[in-house]
Amino acid sequence: MKRSGAFALTLVLVCLLLCSCTSVIDLSDVTSDYRSGHFDGAREMYESQKSSIISTQGEIVYNLDYGMLSMMSGDLKASNLCLDAAETAIADGYTKSITQNIGSYLLNDNAIEYAGEDYEDIYINIFKALNYYSLGSAEDAMVELRRSAEKQSRLQSRYDQQYSQVKDYVDSNDYSVSVQHFDYDFSTSALSSYLMMAMSRSMKDYNTFEVARKQVTQAFATQSSLYDFSLPSFLSSETYDMDSGTARLNVIAFSGLAPIKEQREEYVDMPNGDIGKLAYPVLVSRGSSVRSVKISVDGKNPVPLELIENLDSIVRDTFQPKQQLAISKTILRSYLKNAATQVYDNVAKDKDTNETLSMIFQILGSITRLTNVISEQADVRCSHFLPSKAWATGITLKPGKHAVSMMFCDSLGRILGQSDFEVEVREGETNLIESVSAN
Repeated sequence: MKRSGAFALTLVLVCLLLCSCTSVIDLSDVTSDYRSGHFDGAREMYESQKSSIISTQGEIVYNLDYGMLSMMSGDLKASNLCLDAAETAIADGYTKSITQNIGSYLLNDNAIEYAGEDYEDIYINIFKALNYYSLGSAEDAMVELRRSAEKQSRLQSRYDQQYSQVKDYVDSNDYSVSVQHFDYDFSTSALSSYLMMAMSRSMKDYNTFEVARKQVTQAFATQSSLYDFSLPSFLSSETYDMDSGTARLNVIAFSGLAPIKEQREEYVDMPNGDIGKLAYPVLVSRGSSVRSVKISVDGKNPVPLELIENLDSIVRDTFQPKQQLAISKTILRSYLKNAATQVYDNVAKDKDTNETLSMIFQILGSITRLTNVISEQADVRCSHFLPSKAWATGITLKPGKHAVSMMFCDSLGRILGQSDFEVEVREGETNLIESVSAN
């Protein structure tokens, strides 16, 4: 009876661990509405799951997702409130992570509060900038773009600090665990530089305009693995001083959805003959049918937009270094758990241990073997509604009102989605319009 009761307790503990370690949530219905272009419906459905999303994914993910869904729905003030909250929490989370002792750092990532990914932190400010511009505040938009640029410049140093934490711990304890160091390819966003260039017109800031325009070119020249497509040809027509009686319309379009995390598992042999489970996050692409974007002004022949940023590539580049740290940590945890199991096994087998105590340690060994596998779950928390691609162009027009049609097309040129609206183009001002396709 004692033995059966102990094993029942084991099963209860295992179930509790299983329930407490997962960070997975099903957003398929929300994503389906989003993909169909029903942004209001997607936002309402997402909000209805707020409690379960926060309990499994955390406040940062909820605010990031709700902020992006609010942006797509046209509620720009609500969007910025949520994105502000996410940005503040990410900054706080980073501060906590560098002051934690290594014991806390080696906990299963799901056991600690999600602190956000670098790419999420960078793009928060870019989308806040678009919101502020649409709300009529170019000054606030420029502040956000400069914040994003500052974060881009700090990427490597922030990662190096986290890498050193893990590497020093491994070396000081003489663990045979490889901790691989990475250098980011990404350092400058062509998208944020393009937006800064466009918005500097209304600020009457020639120097910023020229610097930002050159930074777009530099992003392509120095980050060829991320910008493995042609430099947009329209940039050669971007000038600060327009001819009298003309104005520049800058266009931005987003398509698709950026990758999200899923768990990958591997099993390895442990020193005592047990099988150790490694669980770590990987990025999974979400396909897009959009292969080209065109804009027609006043019913004239459509002008193609050109790809200016592949967010998928930047997400993967900025995620890879932290993914490798996650792999190193899951290996370390497996060794530490295995060491605990060996302690219980040794006591249980010791001839000087009485029968009752031996049984207790056998049960503890069984518990740790089961929980070592079940409790090792990858942290797959992340935002779900960042776009996959950014397209852009610039068109010179006469000042005044113009009818605009934005068309998102598949590989055969068939229109998958179209947005029609009227825009007033003003001479000597920033004239920026944006559109999005969830396909």
